[in-house]
Amino acid sequence: MEEFEKLLKLALADGVITDKERELLMKKAKAVGIDKIEAEMIIEGKLSETKAELDAAEETTDGFQISNEELLLRTTKWVSRISEKKIKVDVERFPRINQDTPGFQKYLDAGSDVMGKLNVVGVVGNVAGMIPGVGGIVKGVIKMTGVGGPQKLDNKEIRDITDKYLIILELRAKTDEHLMSKYKSLQENYKHQVSLFEEKNKKGFGKFF
Repeated sequence: MEEFEKLLKLALADGVITDKERELLMKKAKAVGIDKIEAEMIIEGKLSETKAELDAAEETTDGFQISNEELLLRTTKWVSRISEKKIKVDVERFPRINQDTPGFQKYLDAGSDVMGKLNVVGVVGNVAGMIPGVGGIVKGVIKMTGVGGPQKLDNKEIRDITDKYLIILELRAKTDEHLMSKYKSLQENYKHQVSLFEEKNKKGFGKFF
């Protein structure tokens, strides 16, 4: 078993297992008396763990201190509330940004247009230096949206928060096909929710005429 686990660890060094590596692992499993089904379960389990670790590491390289899963949850939550005029809802503290993250420059280069949007909508606190094509490099921390806990928000405030999360998602989606698919879907829902809001308010205005 120990020999099999050592071989599996070596095979997972790059985060993937090739067909050849899997074949060798199954041979080793048979040699040390591990059942075929059990060996497959061990391989898939370790592969899943390794992928999760790599994904978690990647998520932190853009400097935003929020996981992809949490980002999707929050963005979906806020997009779904855009059609409402006023709400009382829990507002999570907006994720901070760490410009010293090793891969931060990679995201600046890949999504300089998105970083420009972040600055325009007030997500970024301080700006100095240069971003090619934008004119500023992000320094400092992201402003906090709200103070956390239940708050009363009007439609403009709901949209402001939603826009900030969508922009961060757009930045990450530039290097992730799955996130790009989610981003496009949320953008469509955003437009739908805006239409619902406008339709509801048209009806409301009609009462006065």
